[in-house]
Amino acid sequence: MNITAFPTLNFSDAFLRKPEEIPCEFIQTNFSAKKVSFHFRGANAIYHGLKRLSLPKGSTVLMPAYHCGVEVDAVLRNKLEVKFYHLDDKLNVDLTRLNGFLDETVKVLFVIHYFGMPQPMGEISRFCQKHQILLFEDCAHALYSRGDGRVLGTAGDLSIFSLQKSLPVVDGGVLIENQNNNPLRFNDEINPISLRRTKMVYWMNHLKLNTPGVFFLLNGIFFTPAKYLFRVFKKSRSSKGLAVATASTHDLNEEYLELGISQYSKQIFALQQENVIVQKRRKNYQTLLDGLNEENSRYIVYKYLA
Repeated sequence: MNITAFPTLNFSDAFLRKPEEIPCEFIQTNFSAKKVSFHFRGANAIYHGLKRLSLPKGSTVLMPAYHCGVEVDAVLRNKLEVKFYHLDDKLNVDLTRLNGFLDETVKVLFVIHYFGMPQPMGEISRFCQKHQILLFEDCAHALYSRGDGRVLGTAGDLSIFSLQKSLPVVDGGVLIENQNNNPLRFNDEINPISLRRTKMVYWMNHLKLNTPGVFFLLNGIFFTPAKYLFRVFKKSRSSKGLAVATASTHDLNEEYLELGISQYSKQIFALQQENVIVQKRRKNYQTLLDGLNEENSRYIVYKYLA
């Protein structure tokens, strides 16, 4: 069985739809539309979410010691302090040790749902309410995930999703403001990527992931020469000179912080069927889990799916 490293896109979704505004059922069902803003990347959404809070100078954000780095950068760019807290052997927030990090400067608890697996949000929410601190959910890997029968991203005062981690898009971060009655207004019309460039990226990724032989053949005799000639005669770039966002980058580029999501990626998000993606992801995870379980030397954090 072949499981691709990145999500793949149906040919029909990439090319046979008009680039028009399509309502997103996931957003409409689970979140109020007025509390949602779309950004270039998930890290950008974190940055703007914290900026939106207008925290006092010297405020501290509690963050997990296990992280990729870019989320910490988003905090520091807001001139906020960071304290790292412990996780248990299941990558859950160690609430028994969290009290030791509290002082008058702590304003936000930042929680990551690792690999889409839910943190104990009931306990965490009660902890935040008790100590009067805000809860920020990082759902970068948890689009469509649930915990205790609840969609992840609905418990925190703020939450973010990174669409590239779960969907076949070239950019896209979503900021959810669950408790703010005066939500951030963001200019989605600042498109970082031209529609032509976006479609070409989708097309090449589709070929590379589904028919690698055809891709490498066409890449050698057509794509590479064509890209060179295209650069010579006309640069297909946005006003910011941007190609695509990368899901794995650990850098937060300040030049692109104000960019919104490309309209084509926003459309692809709206077209996805949640139940189909969830079933496929669970099937893929179980396949990988079965393979890893055969090697006793490996420590597996999540041995079972709920």
